[in-house]
Amino acid sequence: MLHAITAKQSQSASWGALTKWATHLATGMAIGAVISRLADSSWPELVCIGAVAGLLPDSDVFLMPLSRNAHRSVWTHSLSGSALLSLAWLLILVVALRGAYLPFSDSSAATTSVAVVFIASFAHAGEDALTFQGCRLLHPITGRRFSGPFRYNDIMANAIISLVSLGVMLACLGAFA
Repeated sequence: MLHAITAKQSQSASWGALTKWATHLATGMAIGAVISRLADSSWPELVCIGAVAGLLPDSDVFLMPLSRNAHRSVWTHSLSGSALLSLAWLLILVVALRGAYLPFSDSSAATTSVAVVFIASFAHAGEDALTFQGCRLLHPITGRRFSGPFRYNDIMANAIISLVSLGVMLACLGAFA
């Protein structure tokens, strides 16, 4: 009986982790769609860039074997972390603009994509600040750890954020039709 409870808890935890990543993905996509709409463009690339940027802050989990404090560090889950990700994207674009393939027709679209990276990655940090563990969201302005009332794998909270994000995205993309 104890094994069955443990298996059920394990299954619930994996669904919770899946909904957490789906939340970050959906929020990033919605941000890409909103910025695309505000920029009066039909760049589907911005939605894709938002999706990737919404997930990028959690790439720090690959550093966890090196340091148990690697996840949700100021390098990935903060104002400065979002600025670093945006700067890295800008450097990639500068290299791409020098002759390599670039999915944008002009530099204003490339600049807009940098805004998508910043806002989507900072939204990820903001979502994680709603959890018990929280994060130092406004680093370097303050070292305060912001935290909220939710567990990272709260299926209901993640579902609500994901559904709102998907609704926003579809509403923005429907305006292009």
